[in-house]
Formats: sequence, structure tokens, C-alpha cells
Amino acid sequence: MGYTHYWTQTRTFTALEWAELAKGFFALYLSRPNELALCAEHRGEEPVFDANELWFNGIGDEGHETFTLQRQRTGFDFCKTAQKPYDLMVCAMLLYVENKIPGVLEISSDGDEKDWHDAWKFLGETFPNPDPGKRWNNWRFPPEVVR
Repeated sequence: MGYTHYWTQTRTFTALEWAELAKGFFALYLSRPNELALCAEHRGEEPVFDANELWFNGIGDEGHETFTLQRQRTGFDFCKTAQKPYDLMVCAMLLYVENKIPGVLEISSDGDEKDWHDAWKFLGETFPNPDPGKRWNNWRFPPEVVR
């Protein structure tokens, strides 16, 4: 199938949780590496984050399958990134949800912990001191990913 991340959304996001997700996405989007170009389905469009959904992809050959989360959806989903550059944002968003809104997504991946290292580092650089007494390098890693 190719290098893929999988998740099951166990419940819908509340409005406050979706607002937290928006805050995290926009902070990551604005601090992403310059070479990481993100778009919507059509080249040149900005990623979509509105009241009901988030979706983005890489641009051109740097993209693969669109990553999407929906506020009021439950069930299984996946994103095949083929480890292209936008995989950094896909992993970062999944880790952000896992740590800020635990229990909403059950995450697994074809990758292992070393494949997620750059996303983990990216989170630490974007959110250097999220909570007193908590360091980003102590993020809770999805247990299904750690092999």
C-alpha cells in the first residue's frame, strides 16, 4: 500500500477542541520549513481549515494523498504520504491531536518512532514551552506507532 498513517476517529470534536486544533495547525503551518509547500486539492490554493474540516497536501510531485480531518465525523481514515515532505505536517498534526485532545484519534502508522522524529522535533521548535513542567520531548507518543 505504501508508507501510510492510519487513524480511527472515535468521536466528533467539540467546538473548543476544534478551536484548539485550529490554533495548533496555524502555528505549525506558519512555522513550517520554507521548502514545505502545502496546498489544497488544486495547486496554488491554501490548505483548508474551516468550521468542519482540515485538509492539505504537498504541491505537485511533493504531494501524494490529501490529509483530512473532519470535526463531525467518526470512523477509520488514512493518509498515504509516501514519506514525501508534507509527511512532516501530517505526523505533527497527528501528534498534536494525540497530546492536546487525547482519545479522539486511535493512531497507527507504517513508520516507527524514528520515522516520526522530525515531526516531534518540529513540535518542540514551534511550541517551546507549552505547559509548565511539560517538555515537548516528553510528548505522549501513540502507543500503536511504537513497535
